[in-house]
Amino acid sequence: MASELHRTSRKCLVSGSFKGQPQRIGAFFPLAAAGTFSFDGHGNAFRSFTLSFGGQIFPGSSDSGPYTVKSDCTASATFSDGTWNMVIVGRGKEIKAINATPGVLVEGEHTRQSEPSDKD
Repeated sequence: MASELHRTSRKCLVSGSFKGQPQRIGAFFPLAAAGTFSFDGHGNAFRSFTLSFGGQIFPGSSDSGPYTVKSDCTASATFSDGTWNMVIVGRGKEIKAINATPGVLVEGEHTRQSEPSDKD
C-alpha cells in the first residue's frame, strides 16, 4: 500500500506544502480560515491555520491525519473536523477541496507553496 501511494502521489504531485483558505458557502456560515496543508507523500497530512468562527479567533490551530490519493488524482484526508474530498489539478499546482462531513458546508482551494523533495 505505501509504495502504491508513493507512486500515485508522485504522478499527481501531491506531496509538499500548500496554502489555502476555506470558502464559506452561504451567508449563514460565519467561518474564515487561512493556513497551510502539507502532505508527506506517504499518507500523512498536516495542517496549521488561524480560524475565525462567528468572529472568535483561534490562532495556531493544527492537526494531522491520514490521506489517500487515487490514480485519477482524487484524494481524501481525514482531520478532526471530518473527511475532506479533494481533486489535485495542474500536476499538483492546486488542490480543490470540500469537507464531505454531513452538515458541514466548507470548501476551499489550496495553491502549492513548496515542491516535493527528492525523498518523497
